[in-house]
Amino acid sequence: MSAEQKEQVPNPNVNDNDNLNSESKQEERQSSTRTPFTNLSQVDADLALARTLQEQDAEEREVAARLLALAGINDRGTVTLEDHGHGGNSQDTWEEVDPDELSYEELLALAEVVGTESRGLSADSIASLPSLIYKAGNSQTGTNDSCVICRVDYEDGDSLTALSCKHSYHPECINNWLKINKVCPVCSAEVST
Repeated sequence: MSAEQKEQVPNPNVNDNDNLNSESKQEERQSSTRTPFTNLSQVDADLALARTLQEQDAEEREVAARLLALAGINDRGTVTLEDHGHGGNSQDTWEEVDPDELSYEELLALAEVVGTESRGLSADSIASLPSLIYKAGNSQTGTNDSCVICRVDYEDGDSLTALSCKHSYHPECINNWLKINKVCPVCSAEVST
């Protein structure tokens, strides 16, 4: 037999099913962009992990760039003039952003950049609220004989803070409440000082 004939003779030790299986496995690897790490050899797994990490880094850079753009900070870390009313409208920037399209992480980062708005009363306003002393059986506290915030009954001689709606509370309870809300916890009337 010549060398050419030997090459054409199929090897009886090699199974055609093995060849088909190896070919189909290669096609599967090439056809899907995301292959579970457990189905790959170690080198392929390392390569897939490296690509995944690179994709995550790229996504994080994109998120950071978007947040900086929202905050009006350019690449050098300086605030742009547009966001301070010197030639641009910062409202236009906000109109381009759809909060529904932001991820949870982007929303958290945006909250850090933008900050929070206090919806409660100032410490001075809270301190200026009138106080009274509770007397059992007296209707001076309205219909409340207990603090609706902590659910503890008032005792004779307790110092209470009264709101303009005539509802009264323990000072510690209502002070904490009014720091975050400026309405009465019972009737939702806005607290005026």
